Amino acid sequence: ETGYQRRVRGSLDKILGQINPSTAGQVTFEEFASYMEKISTTSDTPDSIKSAFKTLAGDKEYVLESDLRAVLPADKVDYLLKNMAPYPGVAGALDYKTFTDSVYSR
Repeated sequence: ETGYQRRVRGSLDKILGQINPSTAGQVTFEEFASYMEKISTTSDTPDSIKSAFKTLAGDKEYVLESDLRAVLPADKVDYLLKNMAPYPGVAGALDYKTFTDSVYSR
């Protein structure tokens, strides 16, 4: 396991502990989706949204459709796919930072 993988695993373990502290690093899809919805409504700042996307993306600077589909309902994924610009240089990647900035500049 690389240092990067340990950092991602540590971040995910921390989030999983916040979602459901009674489980050993496992949560249901519904628990994760509820957590994502909660942080997007209670911590609704550009930085918190970018942080949530970055965690979902495995600490990458972009998110993939498969990352989104793993945790979000289809209608929300479809909205994001229509409204997120491609991330330059990575096939199929989406630029969550530019998307978040555009949402908060409205």
